[in-house]
Amino acid sequence: MVAQAFGERPSRNDPATIPLDAVTYLKPGDIGALKAQANNATAAQMVRANARVMLAEQNAPAVIAITGRYPEEEPTEQDFVKVYGADLGPERFEQFRIKAGVAKAYSDMHAAPNQAIHAELRDSEPGPSGSPEQRKRYEIKAGAAQLIMAAREADPVAYVSQLFRGDAPDWSKVKTPEEFQAAVNWARAAQQHLGFSTVLAVPQEFSDSLGARYVDDSVPLQQRNIELSDILKAVRDPEARVALAGQVFQSALARLRQNAADDPKITPAELEAQAKNLQSDLINMAAHPARARFDAGPWWQKPFAATNDVVRLMANGATFEQADKFAAGMNWLFSDKSYDELLAAEQAETEDAEDRAGSAAIGANLLGAFVTGHGLQSAGLTFTERFGAEALKGVPGLFARSATAAADGAMLSGVDAALNGRDIVREMGSGAILGAGGNALAEGISAVGSRVVARLTGGQTEVPSNAALEAPAPSASESITAPPEVEAGGTIAGVDESTAGHDLHLYYMPEWDAAQRAAADLKVKILTEADTVVSRAVRLFGSARGGL
Repeated sequence: MVAQAFGERPSRNDPATIPLDAVTYLKPGDIGALKAQANNATAAQMVRANARVMLAEQNAPAVIAITGRYPEEEPTEQDFVKVYGADLGPERFEQFRIKAGVAKAYSDMHAAPNQAIHAELRDSEPGPSGSPEQRKRYEIKAGAAQLIMAAREADPVAYVSQLFRGDAPDWSKVKTPEEFQAAVNWARAAQQHLGFSTVLAVPQEFSDSLGARYVDDSVPLQQRNIELSDILKAVRDPEARVALAGQVFQSALARLRQNAADDPKITPAELEAQAKNLQSDLINMAAHPARARFDAGPWWQKPFAATNDVVRLMANGATFEQADKFAAGMNWLFSDKSYDELLAAEQAETEDAEDRAGSAAIGANLLGAFVTGHGLQSAGLTFTERFGAEALKGVPGLFARSATAAADGAMLSGVDAALNGRDIVREMGSGAILGAGGNALAEGISAVGSRVVARLTGGQTEVPSNAALEAPAPSASESITAPPEVEAGGTIAGVDESTAGHDLHLYYMPEWDAAQRAAADLKVKILTEADTVVSRAVRLFGSARGGL
């Protein structure tokens, strides 16, 4: 009509010019197909919307906890209403929002130290006048912190291994003792960095395998002891070793309980006894892994190991604990390892030798130190030898020898401290006290022993010195050149009975040199000054000179 008013003619292609029969040309079946396609398209959209909401509910919290964000578009409340209806949709959306908030808080705190997490919770806690929204945010954060702490307590080594993936060791590829020690050191350092309240040595999965192996009766006990003691021996830090033994104990105990549950023949009393034995064995093995390894080894290896340990400990004592450094330096000349690595290996061997030797290690070290001290004294390099304190008698001699012993102790202790990086002044003071006290104690014990010996030998109060006893002495056949003369009164010539004892006169052999004569004079002097008694010897088989 408008076209006609303005003199315009309609186009032949205008819809208004299309006859009605042309519009209704589609068959009834074709119209049904179009309706089905429309319904399918709507259904597909609904399926995609449902899938997006459900996937977000399932995956978004975990993804956000790990990465801090959800890469897909998060569904809205309206999306939840379309999927779950007007009644259930808002409730499900609120649950999703809380979970996503916890995950985000978890992501923000999962790499933070424990102390920082506690501080964050303390600072964000709303007061009495806080709004419901603030309270809800705090509850979300507190829930995330609780999840973090639970994960850290459950398996702290696995937690730090996941947190620091690029630096964490691959426990499945740890083979050598050095690799195991390095892995344990890394794990403990990472846990300490985050301030974990529980610091363990290995992942729970690793300790479970060790525990199951140790209580596996199908494996000989000697082999099990060797394997576990070698693993514990590789951990040089005693605290870490005890932590590892505790993990193995818990894992092995769980396996024993499982075995008891599967075998009705195992009574509760037997299970308790097994648990006590297991605990005792692992405590001893953690305290003395090298000794446990030594005891479990073949018998023919033990003499060689013991000899090597004694030599190593004596060498360490004789060189002021420098034998390990010397050995590492020599090995470095022919090895591709660094000096520090070789030194650590030598020091570990010495620690193991001390562990195997037990209290005998102290004796071996002292023997080595005595050899060095005696050598220095023989060379005149000690204060005792240089000032001649050994020749002084009485109380002045005691004080002089104690003073020189204190000086020697201070000197040797100072050298030892300087070589081993300890406090020189403190070590010298301790050495001086031990030197003086040790000398006084030794001389006191010697004096008491002399009196005991005197009573047991008939009243002699002095014991001949080593110099007198070690001096060369003439034989019985050489000591008499002529028979003694008998004077009036029936006494032997040279014996005066008017004294408290008996004085001895000596005849020299012509071939004696000056040293032999001096030694003989000293012996006669000692015997003369003592309370001696002359008695006649009764010989059943002839005289001393004539023999049998």
